[in-house]
Amino acid sequence: MRHLPKLTIILVLMIYSGRLQAQASQVYFTLESTNVSFSGQSLNIASAIVLQGSGLRWTQENDGTVNITDFQVTGTSGEWDQASFMGALTHTIAMDGDHLGTFVLEGTTNGVTAILSVDVDGAVAHYTFSINSINFQQ
Repeated sequence: MRHLPKLTIILVLMIYSGRLQAQASQVYFTLESTNVSFSGQSLNIASAIVLQGSGLRWTQENDGTVNITDFQVTGTSGEWDQASFMGALTHTIAMDGDHLGTFVLEGTTNGVTAILSVDVDGAVAHYTFSINSINFQQ
């Protein structure tokens, strides 16, 4: 019986450290969209957004022209369940070290939404993506 308190403490520490690892793990993904809404307009622009490490890359293709925009992810908050595609993740983004906005991935019973909000010359532009596919890596 003298070993029971030590065993309990060890088990609690193991469970607690497992929770910390699960919370600290980063959710990486690639999403594809054929439509983006901007300023009330729906635009047929193919997009791929890739989150890997501390980078977020937005690749756009329209009429054979490809544009690539790279952001640095400076912070992430929220939770995501990969099995149910439910939750919300907010990634704070920067470009060249300057705070620029957020990228939000939100999953509800109505589906998954991705919104990129970028501060452009003092005005915030919101891009909402109609997601065709999303793949997660860890």
